[in-house]
Amino acid sequence: MCYNFCGGNMKIDKPKIGIVEEIDISKAFLNEEYSNCRYVGEVTKKFAIRDETFDSCIFDKIDFQDVDLERVDAIDAEFVNCDLSNKNFNFQSINRVVFRNCKMTGISFIDSTLKNVVLDNCVLKYANFRGANLKNVLINACDFEETSFWDAKFSDVSLINSNFKKAEFVKTLLNGCDFSSSSIEEAKFDFESLKGISVNSNQCISLASMLGVKVRQEYE
Repeated sequence: MCYNFCGGNMKIDKPKIGIVEEIDISKAFLNEEYSNCRYVGEVTKKFAIRDETFDSCIFDKIDFQDVDLERVDAIDAEFVNCDLSNKNFNFQSINRVVFRNCKMTGISFIDSTLKNVVLDNCVLKYANFRGANLKNVLINACDFEETSFWDAKFSDVSLINSNFKKAEFVKTLLNGCDFSSSSIEEAKFDFESLKGISVNSNQCISLASMLGVKVRQEYE
């Protein structure tokens, strides 16, 4: 599948979701049904989900605040208009998954692998991607303010019109990433993380200043 946002163009394997049964999410979780479903409705009690995989699922307007996730993978899934704030996907595999219009403040993907993932118009302030491996990922119009990407690896990642204000890129492999359409105001980069990235002219001056380089303006 080819995703095209504001001129960006990359191929990402879309979620392989066939015919799914629409089901109330509380009823589904009570019966431990985690595959081939379109989840709707409200979470009416607290659930703890351990060592499971969300497979071939669509989550529509679901608030996960009363759902405790631990060691949960996601494959061939879509999260649309969901609240996943402060959820834990550490050390997991997220493959062929779309997050669209989701609130994901404080979400954690420590040491996880995100492959063939779309993040579209999502809020990920204060998220933690420390040690994460992002491969073939499209990020469009997302807010990553004060998010940590310490020791993360980016491969074939497209960044479009997103906010990385005060984000942290330390020991981060970013070679080939283009930040030119995004905001990196007050973001923290070390020398290693700057290698191979693309920025616009204004960003270049800002980064140079951060590194102690004085840029002289020449006038005719």
